[in-house]
Formats: sequence, structure tokens, C-alpha cells
Amino acid sequence: MQSFIADPVSFSLYKAVSWSQIRYVTGSNVDLFKDERGTAAFNVKLPFGSVLGISGIKGDFAHCTLLNSADDVIEGWIKTHDLNVLK
Repeated sequence: MQSFIADPVSFSLYKAVSWSQIRYVTGSNVDLFKDERGTAAFNVKLPFGSVLGISGIKGDFAHCTLLNSADDVIEGWIKTHDLNVLK
């Protein structure tokens, strides 16, 4: 454990996001959509195992938030059948 008193520690905080679930992608190269109808996809393919914060579900789509490789927050919609099943 690092003491904050001994040495300064740098860290960053991300915008708080209200998630109701944390799930992961079970398919490979899964599309991330701009809306809950799935009519327009971002130019993003999510690989198997990508961890997503789920803030809501509408029909067959879940609204999700994730961090990309540059630590940018991305929000979009993913088909629920491409996510792990909660038990």
C-alpha cells in the first residue's frame, strides 16, 4: 500500500456514470450503435470480453458506456444478445 503522505500521487477522475449493471461482450467484432433502434452504427467494433457499464435496457438493446484505448468515454447501444447473461 502506498502512503499519500510519503510521496505525492497523481491520479485522474472520470465523469461519474450511473450504471445499473456491468457486463461483457460475448460475441466478436460486435457493433456499437448510435440509437436503440440499431439503425446507425459507430465506426467501432467491440471485441470479445469488452467490459461495459449498462445504464438501461430498451427492448433488444442496452445503453452502455465504455472507455476506449485513449481513455475517452464512449456511449452507445448494443444488442442484448451480444452480452453475457446475468444469473
